[in-house]
Amino acid sequence: TEQPKSVYRDSMTCDGARIIFVGGLMHSGTTIMQHSLIAAAGYNISRPKLFPGQTRRMGTNAPEGWPPSNISSAFHDASCSTQWVIYKKPTRNTEELTRMLRLADWYPKIRLVFMMRDGPSQVWSRLDRLNKTHDAALQEGVHRWCEVNAVWKGRPTRSPDRPEWTVTLADFSQHSKQVLRRIMHVQDSHRRLLESAPFSRQQHSSLRQWQAHQPVYEYSESAVWNQMPAHAREFLRTAECDASLNVSFRSEVLLRASFVCK
Repeated sequence: TEQPKSVYRDSMTCDGARIIFVGGLMHSGTTIMQHSLIAAAGYNISRPKLFPGQTRRMGTNAPEGWPPSNISSAFHDASCSTQWVIYKKPTRNTEELTRMLRLADWYPKIRLVFMMRDGPSQVWSRLDRLNKTHDAALQEGVHRWCEVNAVWKGRPTRSPDRPEWTVTLADFSQHSKQVLRRIMHVQDSHRRLLESAPFSRQQHSSLRQWQAHQPVYEYSESAVWNQMPAHAREFLRTAECDASLNVSFRSEVLLRASFVCK
């Protein structure tokens, strides 16, 4: 169905400035961030709309997928939209994270949001969900966390008009409104997207009900440690990233200014 012309920018400004892409490892808060952005943009969160290139995850209403490539017929719709176009795809390995970073080659002003969670909590949350808690799986989880976060930390710096954010699940749970405002900040005539009204009581209730059914623990480091069996607790307490990666598995020291545009 053809959308109203007002939805699209002039072709000279088709830079993807209204596209937000949320990445990060699974169980780092990517889906919660996605749905919070969808609600803040004024879309229906009980059954979020599908943007070009998205499909619904099996058994859920949650949309997931990559923005269309520059050879896709939907590329113009996404890059020229004046309405928010919100994507989420967990970047499960370094190859997928590299793909996320390269989206800026197609969409120069795409807003990239990388969700992070402290290593032990993310690894245990994911593996417990998969019922794979043996030492080999724990080791693989630690290795994956270290490699993916090292690639994000070492990424080339983009110019200020090509924004990126690193957001920890812990910080987002405490400062969600501030984080959403910064990510969705715009400086042009479409300011109605900026000062989104506070959630209505019905919207807030729907969001909380949805969050309660997510397979991501409400952020509590002590609760996660208490849920681990002794062998997993000991393994994750002593795990370290390879020194050459320059990231700390149990620390969020690189994230303290986490929702400042970088």
